[in-house]
This record gives sequence, structure tokens and C-alpha cells, in this order.
Amino acid sequence: FVGYMMQDFGENAWRYILLSSALPSFIVALLRINCPSSPFYLIKQGQHKKAQLMVQKYFGENIALPSHIDEPHSSGYFALFNLKWIKNTLVGIVFYSAQVIPYFAISTFIPVILELLKVENPYLGGIVYNLFLFIGSVLGFYVINKISRRFFVVGSFYLLAMIMAVLAGFSDLLPSFLVVLLICLFSCVLAGAGVLEFAYTPKLFPVALRASGVGLVIACSRISGAVGTFFLPIITERLSISIALWIVFATVAFAGIFCQIFAPKNT
Repeated sequence: FVGYMMQDFGENAWRYILLSSALPSFIVALLRINCPSSPFYLIKQGQHKKAQLMVQKYFGENIALPSHIDEPHSSGYFALFNLKWIKNTLVGIVFYSAQVIPYFAISTFIPVILELLKVENPYLGGIVYNLFLFIGSVLGFYVINKISRRFFVVGSFYLLAMIMAVLAGFSDLLPSFLVVLLICLFSCVLAGAGVLEFAYTPKLFPVALRASGVGLVIACSRISGAVGTFFLPIITERLSISIALWIVFATVAFAGIFCQIFAPKNT
């Protein structure tokens, strides 16, 4: 919404739009100054009474904390690639990257994409797109505790693939409002499944490997997101918007198939 209102600020409008995010970031930083440490951290520091008081304040008096926390035995980073964990590591990388690639690539260039799809008011369509991202995130928090996370992962990728196949194959034949509706539906499902990034990824790894595993998965997703965001406008300009959308389709379809085959069944 801020970007839409600032789009007419001249040739440096994009700079002001990026700068506008500094204000809410600064406010959040101030709010986090007095954020309490986790109770488990406090217990490990020998501050059991402080931890108990904090839990009582935020969660009630009927929660008992352990008197000490046993540290898990750490494992080497390369254990992520041994025969026992390599499958989970690859599932995490594919799952996370396949969500991030369309999210950043399409979100960054949504007005351009909508314009190439012959939508009359691409900036207004972009606002609707972002609104559906928000709606999807809220719905995702509700759905994640209603179905298995593995089914959520695989099902969301297949649903995204179906929507993108329609957009890539028939966008020239569809009226503008239907194109915007399909893209908004795509964004809604994508954002809803995005909550899995924080809930599903850590469950792929044992405690001793969790920090290394999640760190590796996120790092790979950021590289993938950067590559996708860089090449989307190039592919669109030199080939066509249809080809770019088919690549997005291939990305989410591959991720769905890969996760269906290799994602652990107890998640």
C-alpha cells in the first residue's frame, strides 16, 4: 500500500519506497529491547526462579519447568549429508527454495507481470495480490494444525502448480479480472504454505543437527530466491511472460513430486 501511494514520487520513487520500510523496522527493534529470554535459556543460566516467574506471567501457573536442561550431543555439519539425513536435508532445501523462488520473483515484479498479462491497472492488481498474501498467511496459521504437515507441503505445491498451469497456458484467453483472481489465489496458497517454513523445516532434523540443518536450508533458499528474482525479468524480456510462468510451474510441480516421494511420513 505504501509503495502504491509513493509510485509517483519521481525517478527516485523506488528509493523512497525501500526507505519507508526502515520506520516499522526501527519500531519493532525498540519493542524487542525488553523481550524476555526463553525459559530454557534462563534455566541453563541457573536462573530457574526467573524462568518460572516468566512462564507464570505469560502462560499461567500450572506449567512446571524442569530443574535443568540436558544439552544434546552436537553433531558435525557434514552429518547432514550422511545416508541417514541426506534425504531430509534435500527435502528441506527443495521445499523451502521452491516456495521462495516464486514468492520473491513474482512479488517483486508483480506490476510488470500483470501489465504483460494485459491487466488494465497493474498497480491496483498488485495491491490486491499483496492483500491475498496477508489473507493466505492468516489462513495458513489455521490450517497448519488441522492437517498433517507433509500433506500440507505436498498438497500446496500441487495446487500452486495447477493454478500456474492455467495462467501460463491460457492467460491470453482469460479476461483481466480472472487473471488477477488466479494470481491472487496463487499468492494466497503460497503465503498460507509459507507458515510451514518455520514449523516444518526444524522437524526435518534431530535436535543436535537442527541449527545446522535449518541454517543450510535457509541459505540455499536465499540463493535460489536471488537467482529467480534476477532471471525472471530477463526471461520475460527475451522470451515471454508465458515461458517465465511455465518455469514457475515446473518449479512448484517438481517440488510437489519430490516431497511426495522423499518427505518423511511422520511429519
